[in-house]
Amino acid sequence: MHNGWRGESRIYGCAMQLDLIEGKVWIQHNSTEIFIDRELIGRGVAPQDIVLGFRSPSVRERLAVALYTDGSKL
Repeated sequence: MHNGWRGESRIYGCAMQLDLIEGKVWIQHNSTEIFIDRELIGRGVAPQDIVLGFRSPSVRERLAVALYTDGSKL
């Protein structure tokens, strides 16, 4: 969470949101510098079990084929 103040402006928001949906990890939002998909794979999550939820379904499908066919491309 981003939480605090910048001058007179309130800063509040979610830095990262991951959901577990039907046995898959959905990356819904990531405003950090961490490549969370790479971190998850490094910790044993299968690439096909990671969904880039912040992308449209058509783009998501093409990215999954391109990126997760060979985990070394991540």
